[in-house]
Amino acid sequence: MVVSIFPASILAAMVTFGILSAPGIARMVRAVTLPVREELYIAAARVSGLSRPYIVARHVLPRITGVVIVQSALGAAGAVGITAGLSFLGVLDPPSPAGAGWSPTG
Repeated sequence: MVVSIFPASILAAMVTFGILSAPGIARMVRAVTLPVREELYIAAARVSGLSRPYIVARHVLPRITGVVIVQSALGAAGAVGITAGLSFLGVLDPPSPAGAGWSPTG
């Protein structure tokens, strides 16, 4: 539907794909964060008076970074696949491989 409103716009297609995939990414980050939040060292940091942003930055983020990186890579691969599929179907203009001045005849 978005591509019909903005014809041949890769930007509009990718922004739409990003908006549609954001809830899944947020759900995945939450699912990974909840068990970490219950760890004893998080409770000890909370009791010792450390601020919430410090606990998140110092203790929680390093534990979930790997999962977030892997899911981001899979999402990027999906975005490339969707772009290629829509370009193959003729819905989007194919991106030029060497910039705006490229032509297949040389």
